[in-house]
Amino acid sequence: FEITRNGPAWTLMNMFDIVYCVKAPAWPEEVLNEWLSRPRHWPDQDIVQQTSRKPCHLVHKPRRLPSGEIPDDQQMRLTYTCAEIFLAQQRTDRQQTVYLIAKSFFYKYLQVEAGEQKFPSYLLKTTMMWMMEQTPPAQWTEESTFGMVRKLLERLLGYLDEDFLPYYFVPSFNILSELSPQLLQGAKTSLQSSLENFDYLLSKLSGEASLRLEDVPDIIFNVIIDSAAFIYLVQSNIFVEMLAIMHHWMHSGPQNGIMYNTCVRVL
Repeated sequence: FEITRNGPAWTLMNMFDIVYCVKAPAWPEEVLNEWLSRPRHWPDQDIVQQTSRKPCHLVHKPRRLPSGEIPDDQQMRLTYTCAEIFLAQQRTDRQQTVYLIAKSFFYKYLQVEAGEQKFPSYLLKTTMMWMMEQTPPAQWTEESTFGMVRKLLERLLGYLDEDFLPYYFVPSFNILSELSPQLLQGAKTSLQSSLENFDYLLSKLSGEASLRLEDVPDIIFNVIIDSAAFIYLVQSNIFVEMLAIMHHWMHSGPQNGIMYNTCVRVL
């Protein structure tokens, strides 16, 4: 099987990432204090405390300059992946739906490359965490779903315009700093164009479901039992088709709606 290197990770078969890491004894005090005292709408204080107890890890990921140069190959950095996974599990069904639609939009219309760099979907995930934190819960309604998708993409564009997207757990660190100006400009142009044609592209995205409705249960079952399959699906047009069909399935009856919401929570 194929093994490729992607930053600190070794990727197997384009589906699994393996990262060598060392568990840190605790969060750095400065990071912990900022996390605990930050004003927010989400998550609640109990989840904030639980998140602070999730481990962070040291990984070998040297700082890369926008030119691609690596000044010091021995650098390590802290990663808060366990906390990120835990927080992702705290999204409401509506927040999860908004994120899945935005992510399918991202993979369909915002695949930008410059040299060896690709515009990473991690930027969308980070933007989503900031948006959940800073948006009152009452605004996350079924009627606002597509409007919130647009707001999420507009917020990402705003970070690109400012050339600064704060890392969610260390806001003083700009996660755009390692991306080339050419990549950022290409992403900005692509995102601006997509937002100008948002309604059309969203309707096109929803209308691209070519799978048969009776195929949905098997697809859902495979995704639930195999998270690796979901990683593959979300990187392909199959995900777009599956999401559109699941959305239709949700509105075809209460039982199907329950299955749809269950799948959204699992994914």
